[in-house]
Amino acid sequence: MAAMKLASFFLLLPLMACGGGSTAPTLSSLMVSTSSVTRGMTYPGSANIEDPDGLSGLKLELAFTGPTPVTGTVDVAGASSEMTSAALPFVFGLTAAANPGSYTLGITAIDRDGLRSNTLSTALELH
Repeated sequence: MAAMKLASFFLLLPLMACGGGSTAPTLSSLMVSTSSVTRGMTYPGSANIEDPDGLSGLKLELAFTGPTPVTGTVDVAGASSEMTSAALPFVFGLTAAANPGSYTLGITAIDRDGLRSNTLSTALELH
């Protein structure tokens, strides 16, 4: 019986060692160029990202909550497994189909293992 438990223990070690990282990315310092936006226009923003498991395969999710909620996910170009932190620039905007009003923009990073970061958010007014 003890041999079976020991064998199971040793089988788990290689699986854990071969898997991806187990640490979710962390976002900080969200900045957007303005809080007053116009439909159909784009605006720059940035945040800092950290992931001790590396940044390759990173995705950024932008979610707008408000009169016309919408969520989109984009691949982050240029991220590598050797990089563990970086400034992350992005561009955001809402199309002409969005209803004017108060929105919240939330950004979340998703790493190559599907682990999600904390969400940073900011208030926007769409005209």
